[in-house]
Amino acid sequence: YDLTATIEDDSCLYLDECGNCGGTDTSGCIDQAACNFDPNASCDNGSCEYESCAGCTDVNACNYDLTATIEDDSCLYLDECGNCGGTQTTGCVDETACNYDASASCDDGSCEYPEPGTTCDGECVNDCDNDGVCDEDEVEGCTYSFACNYNPDATEDDGSCELTSCAGCAYPTAFNFDPNAVFDDGSCEFLLDTDCPGDFTGDDVVNALDLMIFQSLYSTSCAE
Repeated sequence: YDLTATIEDDSCLYLDECGNCGGTDTSGCIDQAACNFDPNASCDNGSCEYESCAGCTDVNACNYDLTATIEDDSCLYLDECGNCGGTQTTGCVDETACNYDASASCDDGSCEYPEPGTTCDGECVNDCDNDGVCDEDEVEGCTYSFACNYNPDATEDDGSCELTSCAGCAYPTAFNFDPNAVFDDGSCEFLLDTDCPGDFTGDDVVNALDLMIFQSLYSTSCAE
């Protein structure tokens, strides 16, 4: 402005937004870290703000904000139960399971259960005779290995053991040798007319085995 001028010559100049006479600069937020940064602004007008673009910038977070450019420490993460920002943990939530976890909020399929008829410690629920075999698993039969009807699978002796069905003449040289006999019952018959008297086994040697055979026949009443 010219105080002495009386005629307008269109030479007037005006202050731009940055206070420059005749300039064309504009004002705005010139902080690149601000949400409203203005790349066209030449001077700052104090309008910068940092909240509208703040958020979680961690792509691994469950509340990740794709539009956020400023990290505001608001990131949340999934807990073990899949809750965003939660603190719950997984585990076995079945109270009847051996590994029940009272602190778990959701089940992870890890529950373990005892075998039927047993406790979590492996003890029998029912064991009337305290033999370590659960009552449900007991197998009755003859448990004496020397018996004719011995049952190797039996866990409870039922008094059925017998020694007669497998008894007979167990000496191969006897006339009435029974190859199925397990116990000798003294019924063996031998040929005494031999070149080696007393050799009941037929091995041409009179030894203790022959004596045992003789003892088994001793006092036997022979039919006339």
